[in-house]
Amino acid sequence: MKRVLCAVTFSLGLASSIGMASEVTIGRWCDAFAPSVNITQTIEFVTSSNKSLTIRRSFSDGSGSETVLEELGNETYAEADASFGEKYRIVPSTGDLQLLDDDGLIRTAKRLENAPQEGECR
Repeated sequence: MKRVLCAVTFSLGLASSIGMASEVTIGRWCDAFAPSVNITQTIEFVTSSNKSLTIRRSFSDGSGSETVLEELGNETYAEADASFGEKYRIVPSTGDLQLLDDDGLIRTAKRLENAPQEGECR
């Protein structure tokens, strides 16, 4: 995954210099956090031309949120101003996303393609 992040940095510079989109999707994941009631969220890491990293959540009920992330190292990221120590770790071997808090692993979200697909997160 580190190679992808390096490529994204290069792509951002190129996109800015030729006037292309100022946003790049780093990765997308499906999190079935309440499978018993069929509630899911799509998690997306996006970087922009100002090189900030953002997490976007789109919930199956149509709501969503967006928060700035800070890189901690070892493929781990934390939400800025996290009240419960919300952290995320990209698993190098699978590309899946571990959702963590101060007590440890909560659950793992499955990797999705970067381009949205119909019915991908159910």
